[in-house]
Amino acid sequence: MNSCRGVASHRDFVDMDLTEIVDCMADHDVIEARKITKMVDGTRRSTSSVIFTFSDAKLPERVHVQYESVPVRPCIPKTLRCFNCQLYGHHGNACRSSLNLLGYMRRRRSLGGSMHILGREVP
Repeated sequence: MNSCRGVASHRDFVDMDLTEIVDCMADHDVIEARKITKMVDGTRRSTSSVIFTFSDAKLPERVHVQYESVPVRPCIPKTLRCFNCQLYGHHGNACRSSLNLLGYMRRRRSLGGSMHILGREVP
């Protein structure tokens, strides 16, 4: 299925439920909506930005939210990076690399040696 994802921000998205947002955006061929949240004082709060999944392969330039035209920008996902070998494209629990930087760092610290990472000495 061809689909694309985009981010739109509007002040009314903060108080709206996800089902309300999808129902309001049905004329723009929205399949799914996911709110972007942030941590404030230890609690997760909703922002005015929502990630939309559109059923069309082409991202619309603007969507209409309650009589206002809102620009849509492309959604760029975070890069997947392994915690063990620091390479891209997989998680640490699926790491098959023989290069295990985390284990190397732990061994060096347990032996009392120092390491040089990015030109700095790390005890």
